[in-house]
Amino acid sequence: MSSDFAPHAVSLKRGEVEIVPLTLEHADEYRAALLTDPQTMHLFTEAPRSLDIQDIRNYITLRTQPGFFAQAIYAGGVFVGSSTYFDVRAEHRALEIGFTWYTKALRGTTLNPIVKLMMIDHALHEFGAMRVQLKTSNKNEQSQRAMTNIGLTREGTLRNHLKLPNGTWRDTVFFSCIPEDWPNVKATLEGLILTRPRWEDRLPDL
Repeated sequence: MSSDFAPHAVSLKRGEVEIVPLTLEHADEYRAALLTDPQTMHLFTEAPRSLDIQDIRNYITLRTQPGFFAQAIYAGGVFVGSSTYFDVRAEHRALEIGFTWYTKALRGTTLNPIVKLMMIDHALHEFGAMRVQLKTSNKNEQSQRAMTNIGLTREGTLRNHLKLPNGTWRDTVFFSCIPEDWPNVKATLEGLILTRPRWEDRLPDL
């Protein structure tokens, strides 16, 4: 990895939403958040084998191996999800944000726009990325809507792109943000933060 493009796990904060490097110390909280909806990761290309604590620990180890920079997400001091910088291509100053999930009660709130604003902004302006990529299953319509709603550019679909743990093949929809896009994407995210249901109002449901 080139010395001037070296993404890594970060600590970021906006209000009461905090992003910190994910470690094995988060395993119990990670499991508790997933238990609010055991199907949370059913469309992921990689997921814990089960919600047993040892499988959660094994999965966190996988997500924090070299080349993966996983983050723990807290809202109001409560562990509410995770996201990861990965697929770093240093020579092209590119990376991906993915393996993102949130506690069920906070989906559709201001949480995702806040997290995406912090992580994309950091990738572009602190890491110096020229391309931030996100992707999702063609069957995950909720994720596709979320990426469209925050202003990312939909680039197309790769058919039979990835093999899933159950042996089926996934068509993958790609989205991206490049520096020229950022002013509009940022404005869209800031607008969603003002208009979406507040995550704070859903916190008691956890």
